[in-house]
Amino acid sequence: MNNGNKPNVVLIGINGYGASYLRWLLEREDATLEGVVEIAAEKSGFFDVLQERSIPIYKTIEAFYERHNAELAIISTPIHLHTKQAVYAMEHGSHVLCEKPLTGDPKDLSVWESVSKDTGKWAAVGFNWSFTESIQSLKQDILAGRFGRAIQLKTLVLWPRTEEYFNRSAWAGKKYSPDGTYIMDSIANNATAHFLHNMFYILGDAIETSASVKNVEADLYRVNPIETFDTCAVQMKTTDNVDLLFLASHAVKETEGPIFHYEFEKGSITFSAEDEEPSMRATFKDGTTEDYGNPHVPHVDKLNWCLKALHEKNAIPPCDFRTAATHVQVLGEINDQLDAVKEFPEELKRYESSTKLLYVKGVREKLTEAFQNGVTPVSLI
Repeated sequence: MNNGNKPNVVLIGINGYGASYLRWLLEREDATLEGVVEIAAEKSGFFDVLQERSIPIYKTIEAFYERHNAELAIISTPIHLHTKQAVYAMEHGSHVLCEKPLTGDPKDLSVWESVSKDTGKWAAVGFNWSFTESIQSLKQDILAGRFGRAIQLKTLVLWPRTEEYFNRSAWAGKKYSPDGTYIMDSIANNATAHFLHNMFYILGDAIETSASVKNVEADLYRVNPIETFDTCAVQMKTTDNVDLLFLASHAVKETEGPIFHYEFEKGSITFSAEDEEPSMRATFKDGTTEDYGNPHVPHVDKLNWCLKALHEKNAIPPCDFRTAATHVQVLGEINDQLDAVKEFPEELKRYESSTKLLYVKGVREKLTEAFQNGVTPVSLI
């Protein structure tokens, strides 16, 4: 360790979401930022600060590890780089915090399993909600049997995304990288992935596990010029026969969600990010209620957990690559259906020139109705 008990950290990817990690790390006194890896560091708003503090900047992960070590490697790079960079970091002595999604390729799961076993290093995955006190408290009560058997979990996320979002990088909305590595960037594998994963996570039979899914039926749509999809209606069933419904779209004009309703034998849990004071609220059939708090809060909890775990033996992340496996596998089944993605017809398309937002008439209403009824819509076209 560097500077007493302060762990060394390397941040791989400092632009995009990586900027949040960089800001947190520059403000902290319980960790030493040993270096950063970024091919375009000069584009970072923190570039001058990095230089002022003499924090080393490297263009490749290999160059960093030639000169340094790190107890924690944070990977906040494009999807198709996650597996390769995580493997390299673990093989060079680092535990890993990898941003979601873990990977676009289900075949990578065995690679993560193998390298973690061989190196003895854990690899946490940054599904934000899984690390929050509110979700942990709710899951503890579910595991304790307070809610009884799960019946149906359903989630709605309507998040508009402009042309700028889809043009933010060369990999946005793409199926594969130039070398053929899976990306599979889509609304379900990126922006709203947290909320799809949360349904799997809440139903896991231990704090660090997710439920398995045996059936996936997806209706996929797009209005934006991407290779994957920006709207989906997905019906799933877990191996314990719990129904899951996930409805999400970028092809809308107004932001709404995440909203969820989790129905159990003894009660239900509801949440809406649109509430004046968002909180997960449980209502039990015996008339009692419970307020679990807001999981949709600043996302530093995952970093806090990882830095604390570096001082603990046998630490097990509440969400690691195994926990994230169900999300990877479900997206694998969804992505097998990309050839069946439906294009929204021209007569339903609307364009807001001031924001450069392309959206579709009627999508918001149809998905909202489907959520209320707990079933996938017959069609969004």
